[in-house]
Amino acid sequence: HCRFATADAYWDAFLALTGGATEALSRLPADKQQALRAAVADDLTDLADADGYHVPASTLIASAIKP
Repeated sequence: HCRFATADAYWDAFLALTGGATEALSRLPADKQQALRAAVADDLTDLADADGYHVPASTLIASAIKP
């Protein structure tokens, strides 16, 4: 699980960790970006607690070496 103090903190972490999505989102008009950000904040409502947001998350790490 990950904890975020605010919905904005979650959004910033999402953008920092998802290079391809960040690039695609940056191409959207500003009003669409704001609408998506607001929709994500809305979706986080059920995950709110006294300390912010407690988001269930999994981390998958893979590594490979080309012979």
